[in-house]
Amino acid sequence: MATQCTAMTKKNKQCKNKAKPGSTCCALHGDVTPAVKLVREQCSAITKKNKQCKNKAKPGSTCCGRHQPAPEVTPVQKPVVEKVDELKEEIEVDGLDEQPCKVGFTGDVDSDNYRTTKDGWENIKGYIPKDKVIWEPFYCDGSSGEHLRQLGFEVIHREEDFFENNHGDVVVSNPPFSKKKQVLKRLMALDKPFIMILPSMMLAYKYFQEDFANEIQIIIPASRIAFKHLDQKDDKKYSPPFAAFYFCWKMDLPKDLIWLR
Repeated sequence: MATQCTAMTKKNKQCKNKAKPGSTCCALHGDVTPAVKLVREQCSAITKKNKQCKNKAKPGSTCCGRHQPAPEVTPVQKPVVEKVDELKEEIEVDGLDEQPCKVGFTGDVDSDNYRTTKDGWENIKGYIPKDKVIWEPFYCDGSSGEHLRQLGFEVIHREEDFFENNHGDVVVSNPPFSKKKQVLKRLMALDKPFIMILPSMMLAYKYFQEDFANEIQIIIPASRIAFKHLDQKDDKKYSPPFAAFYFCWKMDLPKDLIWLR
């Protein structure tokens, strides 16, 4: 049985790929040897409802950084990184770089880990082509692809790196919002039609206007789209404090702006 790769990614997270047979690495990490994983503890802050925050603390901290004022924090020991000859790049522990993550959803931004409910796709099933193979590239827990299959679509939904794969005819997905620019740029480069759940404020972003102004179509839901967190076990749904729409590109919808009722 293949074991999990023991190498650390550029985000200082343990790789989630399977190791090659007879090895402890998946062979995707160049000359970086396995490193000690940085332990991220649960945020120690108390919310306004007098409950402990469920987010992960930032590296080197015991707080997720979303609480004002933030509680006093104590430093967490940083990992020791072994080197073979010289590393080509310094591993970043704090902040985000511009490199795509190596998992279906990002492991560095907890707010990315919200999955689409079946209702989210059932709302627009009439606008998803039944004669096309659907690629749902962002795996999360695998439930999104299963929802689409239950609605009668042929779906490719695998736990793999979106930025290194290309499947199907049309992308239907709820991407990690922290990587939305990189995701959209790659879909445009692939000339891949898509229906993507994205924040409504996308319309104000300059790069989005330059790339999609004359080709984008939008489906506006009757109410805010609800999500469930990756770690959530109950049936309670979460609606973000901003609106999210279905952004469609090269889908040839009957109208550029469709209001669901």
